[in-house]
Amino acid sequence: MKNTYLFLLMLLLPAMATSSQQPQPDPELRTRLIDAINEAESFQDRFDAEVWLLDMSTRLQKRIPASAERLRLLRLIHLEATRA
Repeated sequence: MKNTYLFLLMLLLPAMATSSQQPQPDPELRTRLIDAINEAESFQDRFDAEVWLLDMSTRLQKRIPASAERLRLLRLIHLEATRA
């Protein structure tokens, strides 16, 4: 039984160390994201807006580095897609 606990501990330690070293979100991006969520009119739910905008913003970050421009574009894309 002692070996089982030791084995489980050995499996969990690397995962625990990795999770504590994750980068913190950029404070400016976080502020702009909150503003974009509050201004988004095409979403039915605030949670849906947050999830979609964060996911898409992360995907576009390499192509559009400016967070304000990226979130403005994403709100417009979602609005037009919803209207269609």
